[in-house]
Amino acid sequence: PSVAMACRAAAADVAEDPDDERQGIASCVMAGRAMLGLARDESEEPRLRSLLTALATSAAPAAPILRHLRMRDTGSLLAASRALRAYCVAPTGRMVVPTFNYRQHRVEKVDLTSIEVMYADDAGIINIENNTAFASCLAECNSLQCLYCSHNSKLIVAICASGLGKLGELSVLDLSHNRLAVDDHRNFEREQPVGPLIAALPPRLRFLDLSYNLLHDEHVFLLVDGLEASCSSGTPPVLEQLLLRSNYLGNGAGFALASFMKSASGACLSRLDLRTNRIEADGACQMLSALQSHPNMREMRVGYNRQNKQQDLQTAGLASVLLRKALAANAKTKLEFLDLNNVRIGDSGIRQLSHSLALNNVLRRLDIAFNSIGPEGAEALGHALEANDHLREVDLRDNDIGDDGAVSLARGLGSNNSLRKIQVARNGISSRGVLALLGAVKARDQLNIDFGASGAGSLNHLQVRSMMGRTQSMANLTLIREVERGSMAGSGDGQMSMMFAC
Repeated sequence: PSVAMACRAAAADVAEDPDDERQGIASCVMAGRAMLGLARDESEEPRLRSLLTALATSAAPAAPILRHLRMRDTGSLLAASRALRAYCVAPTGRMVVPTFNYRQHRVEKVDLTSIEVMYADDAGIINIENNTAFASCLAECNSLQCLYCSHNSKLIVAICASGLGKLGELSVLDLSHNRLAVDDHRNFEREQPVGPLIAALPPRLRFLDLSYNLLHDEHVFLLVDGLEASCSSGTPPVLEQLLLRSNYLGNGAGFALASFMKSASGACLSRLDLRTNRIEADGACQMLSALQSHPNMREMRVGYNRQNKQQDLQTAGLASVLLRKALAANAKTKLEFLDLNNVRIGDSGIRQLSHSLALNNVLRRLDIAFNSIGPEGAEALGHALEANDHLREVDLRDNDIGDDGAVSLARGLGSNNSLRKIQVARNGISSRGVLALLGAVKARDQLNIDFGASGAGSLNHLQVRSMMGRTQSMANLTLIREVERGSMAGSGDGQMSMMFAC
């Protein structure tokens, strides 16, 4: 009965929400392992056969249960019981493996038309023969929906494209960490044309990861042109997530992607990751401008594109105005996560941004580390937090808010009921700022303040963590008292004790 319940629950999970991949995989694997345990007992063969027959004739067939099992598990099921043969073997006599971990020597044992998810990460594709075999395998996988093919630095684009072009049902494609723009099969590196691969991209892609591939602006031009051409030919836009992290993209890519966001072909885009490229002020501002009218963007990451060491007031002012418009209460955007690490918007920028944050009811996470924000900017952010009841996480690491800024933040946190985590490592905060933030933590059970591994002032990270705990030992209370005395002696302003705030 427990096996039957596991199987029915797994099939129900898949039928109820086919898009909930994690829940479906977990349920299916548990059910498959339960079936395997039953199959290993020869005396249970009749029960297993009747269970499979019942599942096959019900609204929840057994096929979804086996969909997420790897080849090894499927082989174990097949070897353990003849009752499972109808589900594990195709008419050709090859094994049905909906989820396949690609290795060249296994291909001949598998019914390639049954594969729906293929993992080809670090798959030993190192020469022309391997590339040709992989492309031939892809060409036969006409049911493939998800392909994960990262960390294959010897991938030959032209050969791979010949197989990729046959995958009309593909919706998820991960080609990250492949150095696609470089061919180094010989003793020297040379440029590898990426155009054939981009031209072969299936029209139904919802997720595309091209991170860590040494791509330049011209490659993004080709990508955007291909996506827009596909849309103009009558294919509805479906791309939702585009990841281009850690390439060599500059302002040209920023302009091209801004144009893509404004066009009908980019209307479904909800996640854009451009971290650690070379996009400067002009390109970034173009994308921020396009963000104002984009209907579906939920996560936009443009951090660490300029290795700024000082504040650029002109860029900061322009970026802040654009962000204020994008986050305004009447804006069309649905942005939930905004990454502005190392943009250096400064106090003036965060002040302008805070006006919109106070009214915004969509944004859930804001990353503004390395942005030259001082006490005045922290005060503005604190006022925004008093009014905002939707923000869940703020990253303020590596700024310079100091104790005065920490006190201002603590004041805002005291009136905020939504924030769950705020990171303030390396901000010049000493014991006075820690005490102020400690009061905010004690008033909010679910709030987590992260000071990082370096601690704060004279307190190491273990002492800070113990002070931030919900229940205090006598040693912790003594430490808090000593910190309070030192803080009040240094400030001389009659600061109220936080010792009994718990």
